[in-house]
Amino acid sequence: SSVALCSSSEMSCRHGLDVGRPTSEQAICPSWMPPSFHAQRQQISEAFQVIDREGTGEIKIDAFYAVLKVACPTVAHEELDSTLVAEGVITNGSVRYNTFVSWLFSMDPPASLSSQEVGAMPSVSISPSFKGSIFTGLQGAIRQGTAVEEPEEIRKRRLESEAKIFKLGPHAPETLAAMCALADSFRAWGRLDEAEELCRQSMRAAEDKEKLLGEVQPDTMRPVSSLAMVLCEAGRYVEAEALFQRALETRQKVVGPEHPSALRATADLAGCLQASGRLKEAEELYRRTLNRQEELLGFKHPDAIATTSNLASVLQARGRLAEAEPLSRRTASLSEESLGLGHPDALASACDLASLLRTMGRLEESERLARRTLEAAEVAGLSARHPGMISVLCVLADACRSGGSQAGRKEAEVLYRRALELQDAIFGPVGHRRIGVMNRLGHLCCDEGRLWEAESLYRQAMGLAEQAFGADHPETLGCISNLASVSRSLGQLDQAEALGRRALEAKERSFGGDHPSTLISVNNLGNLLVGLGRLVDAEPLLERAHVGLQRALGESHPYVLGARKNFAALLRLSGRAAEADSLLGQGCCSCGRPPSSGASGAQPVPPVGPQPSFPLHAPVSPLVPPAPLAVGEGQPI
Repeated sequence: SSVALCSSSEMSCRHGLDVGRPTSEQAICPSWMPPSFHAQRQQISEAFQVIDREGTGEIKIDAFYAVLKVACPTVAHEELDSTLVAEGVITNGSVRYNTFVSWLFSMDPPASLSSQEVGAMPSVSISPSFKGSIFTGLQGAIRQGTAVEEPEEIRKRRLESEAKIFKLGPHAPETLAAMCALADSFRAWGRLDEAEELCRQSMRAAEDKEKLLGEVQPDTMRPVSSLAMVLCEAGRYVEAEALFQRALETRQKVVGPEHPSALRATADLAGCLQASGRLKEAEELYRRTLNRQEELLGFKHPDAIATTSNLASVLQARGRLAEAEPLSRRTASLSEESLGLGHPDALASACDLASLLRTMGRLEESERLARRTLEAAEVAGLSARHPGMISVLCVLADACRSGGSQAGRKEAEVLYRRALELQDAIFGPVGHRRIGVMNRLGHLCCDEGRLWEAESLYRQAMGLAEQAFGADHPETLGCISNLASVSRSLGQLDQAEALGRRALEAKERSFGGDHPSTLISVNNLGNLLVGLGRLVDAEPLLERAHVGLQRALGESHPYVLGARKNFAALLRLSGRAAEADSLLGQGCCSCGRPPSSGASGAQPVPPVGPQPSFPLHAPVSPLVPPAPLAVGEGQPI
């Protein structure tokens, strides 16, 4: 869980502690330090006191390392644990933060000190330069406190939740609703561990209430849905699907299958299926839900608009762009009509449409819409600290980059860097949205041949994704695939192969062998082996990718067209030109299976050659209600 450091202006003591008079632990700072060190040390102590809500002088070890992760992203547990235990800083799973500050400010003594004075000082088993990096990071985080302070939305909902628990008890409907609202805020801000813990607390309270009353209550169903949302965002799709299914069945039993909340639960389940790559099932469920919502609520109802948006995103992921376009236009139009273009939901719908138009190759139209969206966001005042602005900036940058001109790429870089600065201002230097923006900026560097810069960006993004989501999360796997691609371009073929195999093995574990994202990794690994001259090893991979993607997405999907060209290129290199011509001419796989039915609206793509760069994974739109376009989508290099 991430913990905020407040700005120095907000660091008044809130727990009755007299921070002006150092405790005996604080007083061990050597007298030879400059006087300014005492004030700096007090600032750091006060930062930890804000976290210590009970005023005990101790904080949990995970909260302590969360502070260090924000201030000093490179600091690892193993580098500190043993020393801090020996120094008495860590005891019984808690950190005595005043003792930590004293240790931090203890440095190698000058030669003028006597042996008795040296013996009275704490031992130093870590170099002063390492301590200095921790100190510098903490001081920087304090000076930029507004960049990592707890968001106002979370602060308000936290206070509301605590007040409800105090006044009404943990089982009251209002309390459960407030706890779930706070968990939803944590999820929106990327604090998934805290969101999960809070959801599980509210679920336990709801289950206790059900046991007490002997029947399911409508207000006890929301914690299940909230937890399912968190698990889905964390990439734990099997667990999430089970909870979505449980929430749906319970709502259908309690309020009926056509109640608006039951229809929303159905759409949530469809969103989980979409996120896990089961696009056909998701489309069917979205269509069924949308039909009932339009009949019962009308096509202008917010729930129907959200489902329409998600159905459009599934169709786009399946390559049926012509079918997706009218749905995306309807969503954008209705959102602007009802909310105004400056509203975050309307901006999100406009971003979705601009991205779709770019995918369809209508770059000028996409750029015009993206510029209009950015102007509306700035007029509405979203540019200061609203997360939706990150998506708006990235969508316009994508449109500028796709134009292919030097001026467009230059403007795109300015926009991406502005998005990075905004991300850091809102979420801190390890915010989850930084991953997607860094990947996009890395793609731009690849476009311009700045491969080493791209390699650095991809590697940083991979490290952040592993920290935030874990090694097997789709976000992490996309970063690994990006790094593998640029490693291949840099001639680091052994590293590229190792990364490619790592991504493939993880995707097979997480998604199965037939998932489109898995098959894209199969294709990319096959291309790498072709580049290494290992045609025999590459052939089964490229054939598997082509056949599997065609079966999953239809024969006219851009991914399928690219995989087909890759397989045909290998056949030519193997001296089997007739097979290659047959494959490209007939549009069917070499194994003799008939092609699956493709969508008429798929757009042609230019030839990609023997080493294409496919998107890392199909874009996944947010679950209902609609939210700003995720900036972590893989983009082609």
